[in-house]
Amino acid sequence: STPPTLVLDSVPARSHLKDAPLFQGRFVRDLELRKLNDWIFQEHCKVVTIFGDGGMGKSALAAKFAKQVENRFSCVIWQSLRNAPKIQEIVRKIVSILSGGRASSRSLDAANRDTTEELIHYLQTYSCLVILDNFD
Repeated sequence: STPPTLVLDSVPARSHLKDAPLFQGRFVRDLELRKLNDWIFQEHCKVVTIFGDGGMGKSALAAKFAKQVENRFSCVIWQSLRNAPKIQEIVRKIVSILSGGRASSRSLDAANRDTTEELIHYLQTYSCLVILDNFD
C-alpha cells in the first residue's frame, strides 16, 4: 500500500533569509553543520538551540545551515530578535509569510482569529525551518 499524500493548494515562498548574516571566505564549522543536519534530519529534533559567547559564529552557523538545507523545507524564515520585537509581532510576521500574505495583521484582527493558533496550523501543515536569531 502506498503512503498517504498530502496535497496543499499553495506552498509559501521558500526562503526568507534576507536578514540572515552574509559570510565570506572559508567556513570552518563543518562538524557543527553535520551535527545540526543529524539532529534535524536523522533524529527529527523539532527544536535546536545554538548557544555560546558573543562573536563565536552562532548566527553565521545558522545562516550557513539554512542556506544548505533550504530546499528540504517548504519554507525557511530568519527572524532577528535583536531589537526585542514583541512576540505577537513575530508570530504575525511568520503567519503572514506562511500564508503567502493572505493572513495579514488586519485580516487576522477582522476575523478575530488567534495568531498563535494560525501559526501552529501552518507549522503543522508545512515543513518549516524558523530561525530566531539573537534569542538571548
